Amino acid sequence: AGYYLGKKDLQTLSWKLVSVKANIIIQGTLEALPTEDDWADLYTMSLNLESQIDYINLTGNFVWIRAVVTDYTTGTINFVNISY
Repeated sequence: AGYYLGKKDLQTLSWKLVSVKANIIIQGTLEALPTEDDWADLYTMSLNLESQIDYINLTGNFVWIRAVVTDYTTGTINFVNISY
């Protein structure tokens, strides 16, 4: 939000998961062309066969935000969206 709208710093992440067993890590960076070392963890979900539709608000002037999935074994990640 800050990158595109100036002094705005609130982003809302939403997701829909069905029976997911995995870790989902939301990461952000201040770099325009990030390398793997430039990302910081902002929020982590450790899921054990969980289904959910939920959201969180993040505050910060990030250039990029991404979702990283690790230790995935089963389930469906329908979406992870961001809005500002």
